[in-house]
Amino acid sequence: MSSQRPSYEIVNEGQMFVDVNKSSGKKVRIINRPGRFTKQKLRKLIIGHRPARPHVSASPIVTSPAPAIQYNMEDITRKCKESVVHIMASTEKMSSSGSGSVWDTHGHIITNNHVLISDNLKVTLPDGTKYEAVVVKRYKSQDLAMIKLRGCCSKLVPVVTCSEISPYALNVGNFVFAIGFPLSCEMTVSYGHVSCFPEQPINVDGSLVRDAIQLDANINHGNSGGPIFNSRGECVGVIVCGFRNSGINYGIPLKTVTNMVKRFKEESAEQKGEAILPNLKPFLRDIKNTVQELSIRTGYQTGPASGGLHSLASSSTTRSIVHCTKLKYRSLPCSCSMCRHLVPSEQPGLVKGYSKRVYPPA
Repeated sequence: MSSQRPSYEIVNEGQMFVDVNKSSGKKVRIINRPGRFTKQKLRKLIIGHRPARPHVSASPIVTSPAPAIQYNMEDITRKCKESVVHIMASTEKMSSSGSGSVWDTHGHIITNNHVLISDNLKVTLPDGTKYEAVVVKRYKSQDLAMIKLRGCCSKLVPVVTCSEISPYALNVGNFVFAIGFPLSCEMTVSYGHVSCFPEQPINVDGSLVRDAIQLDANINHGNSGGPIFNSRGECVGVIVCGFRNSGINYGIPLKTVTNMVKRFKEESAEQKGEAILPNLKPFLRDIKNTVQELSIRTGYQTGPASGGLHSLASSSTTRSIVHCTKLKYRSLPCSCSMCRHLVPSEQPGLVKGYSKRVYPPA
C-alpha cells in the first residue's frame, strides 16, 4: 500500500469552489459562499490540502544530578595540620610520645591518657614552637585526657568539630584521615575509610572504649591521641589504638570527647584529678519483664553502683530501680553509655521496692 497522499486541486466552478482529486477526478468537497474566501485562504482551510506534519514526540527532559562538591584535599589537610601537636612525656627512666588536638584558643589539648606516663610534658606546635604543659584532667575509663599549655599562645588553631546532627556524620564506608606523629617522627597523614562500629567495648590497657570507630588508615605508635577527620576537614574522633600491619585501628568518637570536655569545664579549669563516672554493673536489666510488681515500666535494675552515684552505692539493693527519665529508649540500651552520660550532671532518681515515690540523690 502506497503511503503517498492523493493530490488535490481547488477548482473554481462559477459561484463555487470545488475540491477535486487530481488522480481520479472525483469531486471531494463543494464550498459555497466563495465570496468570503480567496483561493489562498481556502487552500489553508481544506484539510486534504494541508501538508502532513510529522509526529514529533516530546522527548523527556533529562536532568543530570547535581555534581558532588569537590573538596581540595590538599588544602583541607594543610588546614587540619595546624590543629595537631606533638606531645612528649618523660620520666627519669623512660619517655612516651603521642599526638594531640588543639581544642580551644586557651591552650587546652585533647589526647589519650596512656600517652601521659608522667606530668613532665612538652608540647610541640606545628611551627616548631615548644611549650610545657600540665595535666588538667584524666578520663581513664575512656583513655582520654586534657592538658593545658603553660603560657598564652596566640598561634593556636582549634580543630573544627563535626556536629552530631550534621548530615556529614560518620557512616560505614566514609572517607577519613588521621594526622599525627608516628614513632615520634615528622607529622604524617594517613588516609582510609570507616570499617565498622564495634558493638563490644575495645579494651585499651584496662580502659574500655565504648562506641569505638574502626578504620583502616595506617596507624603506628605515636599516632595515639591524634585527631580523625572527615572529607570536610571536621574532627570526628581521636585515635586510640590499633594492630600493626593489619588495617584494624580504633578511634574514640567525637561524642565521647565532647562529653568529657563538658564535664571538665564544669569543674575548676586548673584542678588536676580524674573524672569520676558511675560504674554500672554488667547485669543492668530492663524491668519491663522482670519486675511485674512495680507500676513503673521504664527503669533499669542494677546492682550497687560506685563513682558518681554515691547515694546509690550505699542504699541500692537488687530490688532498686534507677529511673532514667531522659533516656530516649523504653527498652534496655545496647550499652551502659546512655546511662553514663546522665551522671553526675543529671543524676537520676531512685525508686525503692514497690513504692512509686522517687528519692532524689543526696
